[in-house]
Amino acid sequence: MKWIKTVRRPYPPLFSSLMHEAWLDKKLWLPYLDFEYTMDGALKVDHCWFYPESHMKDFAQKLAQHLFNNQAAFEKLKAESLKNEKLLIQAVKTDFHTFCSAYKKHVITIVIYFIIDDLIEEKIRSLLAQKTSKENVNKIMEELAIPLEDNFYKLEKLNLLKDDLQTHLKEFAWIKSRYGQVVEYTLKDAEEFKKELIKKNYLKEYHEEKQKIKKATEEAKQLLQENAFLIDLMQFFIYYRTQRTDILNQAIFLAWNLIAQEAHQHGFTYDDFLYCTYQEIINQDFPRPDIIEKRKKGHAIYTALGNQPKVLIGKENQEMIEKYLQVDTAINQVQGRAAFIGKVQGPVVLVKQIEDLNKVKPGSVLVTSMTTPEMTVALDRAAAFVTDEGGITCHAAIIAREMQKPCIIGTKIASRIFKDGDLIEVDAEKGIVKKIK
Repeated sequence: MKWIKTVRRPYPPLFSSLMHEAWLDKKLWLPYLDFEYTMDGALKVDHCWFYPESHMKDFAQKLAQHLFNNQAAFEKLKAESLKNEKLLIQAVKTDFHTFCSAYKKHVITIVIYFIIDDLIEEKIRSLLAQKTSKENVNKIMEELAIPLEDNFYKLEKLNLLKDDLQTHLKEFAWIKSRYGQVVEYTLKDAEEFKKELIKKNYLKEYHEEKQKIKKATEEAKQLLQENAFLIDLMQFFIYYRTQRTDILNQAIFLAWNLIAQEAHQHGFTYDDFLYCTYQEIINQDFPRPDIIEKRKKGHAIYTALGNQPKVLIGKENQEMIEKYLQVDTAINQVQGRAAFIGKVQGPVVLVKQIEDLNKVKPGSVLVTSMTTPEMTVALDRAAAFVTDEGGITCHAAIIAREMQKPCIIGTKIASRIFKDGDLIEVDAEKGIVKKIK
């Protein structure tokens, strides 16, 4: 099987195995689509996710054409996505297995809302180019590449400026917690963030941005006429790429007690329980404590040909790393796609986990596999940022345009080439990042 490397998301085996099981289940795909489909096979190595080449290419083309030619198909996909995210949040008040079932229904969205980024952009650009100048097309697309619908990272800012801090902390307690790790959102965090927002006059900036997006949306729809719904499609895909993962992380945070209780019933701590697969839990065929410790140190997980997810550790895991993630350390330059133009130099701060965010200082270049909403304050301090993954709908691209900072996305290997302290140049005019010393 041929795989294509996509993103880095450090979900432990419990959640990873639920994803693998969901993607193999035709019944879970059908409500989103008007045709049968299953993604047979996926691979995670050192938290880097690889999806089948057939999914990333053949299915992406089929999905794009299906949505471009049928507004009802887009509305169905959108409605099912929004319905299942609500059901997932509601499921945190039920029981462990009901929660896992709701989780599987929602994680179908993980492998949908990014694979047709380029196809959406190409389609709309080509249609607009028939109606207006190239310069105007670029201007419209630049404005539309920020979602009109507010994601949680914007809602948090608005809420922080509106409500008292205690109320805010209660509503957004989950915002820093990712992938099952519970990270406290402190009063100090909120106070410092609020000061920065007031200093930047964020509300003024927010409303000005909204007007630009609305104006570009109206103009684009007038130009596209019968294809105007494609603007709504693009906007929703941009919005939902971040939304779908935020919902997963919010749900896991809210389900902490539910998961911890299930873990306790089987004699596990919460943290150890996360390193069991869902099938091991169902079958009560739990891994030994030494196996769990090895999984914590490093593991790969994969499915192929309809089989249940398999976890590899030790030598087998290391072989997978060498096979799929080894890069030439002599490389001192990478190329990607400019999300926002500009050219800066600065020292690298490599962000692999949330604790690394404190290392980001003004003038530094944040390098990571992908950005996430809890990185917002650090991104605001950085002079530029560079990611491995990327497309017009990715979080880094949206934030770069909002903050108007040089950003290069889709380098594939930047986080494995550059190290903390490397002096690099980010040339977002050419899409090149190179090491100076």
